[in-house]
Amino acid sequence: MDRNPAIVLEEIAQAREELKNYAAQYSVARKRAVKSELAYERAMAQEITRIYNDTQPKPPAEDIRKAMAHDRLREKEWENYLIDRAELDSLDRLLKTAAASLSSLQSELGQLRDELKFTS
Repeated sequence: MDRNPAIVLEEIAQAREELKNYAAQYSVARKRAVKSELAYERAMAQEITRIYNDTQPKPPAEDIRKAMAHDRLREKEWENYLIDRAELDSLDRLLKTAAASLSSLQSELGQLRDELKFTS
């Protein structure tokens, strides 16, 4: 037996706390990302409508209107959306890593338990 089960139990408790912390951060970031995505989509829709109305009677194709709208969008909405998305993606990766670490520690504890049963 290489490791002390008590130490592994401490590491499991720490990993659980880390996972709970990341989950809470993820929840906050998710709400922020949804709000910024909504603001971005709303701004895009307004610009597309404006372009459509300004180019009557023959507006450009939909993909062209979207590209034009994106060019006209205020940078802040697009930037906020990208930043919030990146934060959410980063937290998602941290959550997955923390969950895998916790799972690994739990497996290690199980192996230590089995070793103790075998040696007893």
